[in-house]
Amino acid sequence: MKNLALFLIMLLPLMAMAQGSTKEAKREAQHEKLMDLIDSKEFVLKANTIRDRYGNQIFVNELTNFVAVADSSGAVQIALNNSRIGRNGLGGETVDGRVTQYEVKDFGPKKGVMIKLTLFGSGTFHLILNVSSGGYATVDLSGIYGQRLTFSGELEPLEGSNIFLGRTTF
Repeated sequence: MKNLALFLIMLLPLMAMAQGSTKEAKREAQHEKLMDLIDSKEFVLKANTIRDRYGNQIFVNELTNFVAVADSSGAVQIALNNSRIGRNGLGGETVDGRVTQYEVKDFGPKKGVMIKLTLFGSGTFHLILNVSSGGYATVDLSGIYGQRLTFSGELEPLEGSNIFLGRTTF
């Protein structure tokens, strides 16, 4: 009986190590999939919350609030759930334009990826996307006149995302 207990005690660390290696393998696979998505430059962050520069946070509809990148073009849309119509017809603003200065920094499977890009449309906007290996992302959007918003949500492939693009201003 003592031998069986001793054997089980010695076996437990090996089982924990095996479980840890499968967790690492899963994390590596998720990170590879994420890097393929980012390298394709065909993705959308569907925002479920938006925070302003003062820290005020609101929950929003992810189909009408997003940051999208499609190769060399991109779009940022805000559509607040209020009674106002807004410029885009959805209660907010839609900016689409050309993506430049697309930089990707890979910090590995545990720390995720950072993407910096600039969107030229009806204004100039700088975006910094921080993406975890699991696909959760935040986008810090800043304009040249001090505007700043943070979108938070899931990063998904653009194809099949079912986002609804409102009317653009220009």
